[in-house]
Amino acid sequence: AEKREREIAEAMSGLENVARPVESRMAAEKSDADILRELLTGERRAYSFQFEKRDLAKTTSNAPVPTSFSNAVIDQARLVGPMLDPSVVTVLNTASGEDLVLPSLSSWSTAGLEAEAATIDESDPAFAKTTLKAYKYAFIVQVSQEFLADSNIDVIGFLGQQAGNAIGYAVNSVLTTGTGTVQPNGIVTASAAGGTGGTGVAGAFTADNLIDLVYSLDGAARRLPGFGVMANGASIGAMRKLKTSGGDYVFVPTIQPGTPDSILGVPLIEQPAMASTGTANKSVIAGHFPSYYVRQVGGIDVARSDDFAFNTGQVTLRFQIRVDGNLPQSSHIKHFVGAAT
Repeated sequence: AEKREREIAEAMSGLENVARPVESRMAAEKSDADILRELLTGERRAYSFQFEKRDLAKTTSNAPVPTSFSNAVIDQARLVGPMLDPSVVTVLNTASGEDLVLPSLSSWSTAGLEAEAATIDESDPAFAKTTLKAYKYAFIVQVSQEFLADSNIDVIGFLGQQAGNAIGYAVNSVLTTGTGTVQPNGIVTASAAGGTGGTGVAGAFTADNLIDLVYSLDGAARRLPGFGVMANGASIGAMRKLKTSGGDYVFVPTIQPGTPDSILGVPLIEQPAMASTGTANKSVIAGHFPSYYVRQVGGIDVARSDDFAFNTGQVTLRFQIRVDGNLPQSSHIKHFVGAAT
């Protein structure tokens, strides 16, 4: 009997998809749009959308292509800041929200000159730890039954834009300037001092200030991939006007699509959540931005309630995301700050 079973299994090998085609199984899988519509019609009570990770090439098509709901949300979030972009910072995705400990090196071992036959001194490296938590950012949006009944409304695009703007602005802001107490430790807050501006100029920087800032970092950090300069649009506008003593602009606009502008030969990233130039303002940071770690728990959770606003005939949708961020190696990113006077 065992021999016959083995012979049958060998004969049927490779024919599983013929008996049950792959296309039929795939057709049964529901898209993000179908799941969201089930949430809106009440067929489904809750669902967790996971971020899709894939490379997108602009050259694949000149025509607009439809996107799933989770992609629409993260695309909108990135428009309001770079702190959720894995090409700028390091994003860690975890399934659950318990504390996440990141070990880091706080000091190197040191070597010294030793005499012949003398006892060699011990020098051990020292370690530190950074704990990432899971802070929740959320909002609700209410949609009338009449709105849902209008089939001409692009529900995916509308809700994606609302969730992207609400979550994107809130999360990008705290990942930039958060205090680190009951919210993430922002990349600007966690950075080390790299230079101070002159007095009597309302916190403005000079070309020499930017040179000092870039070269205040260790040469090893400057050679790491991902090293750059970050500032908001107003500060970048001021950079474009800076010239060297020879009259050459220090700002170099890009001529290749998809490539960032550069300042002093270093890539320049626009960050709308950073402060503009001003007295005591940290208006520019420079460093290895992947050294900043963003912890994200799962994806964006979406839940529906028909009971919350039942008397007004509205459907309530809740969006929430859990994130944290910190810079384990503060020496990898430094800031320029305007003088206090």
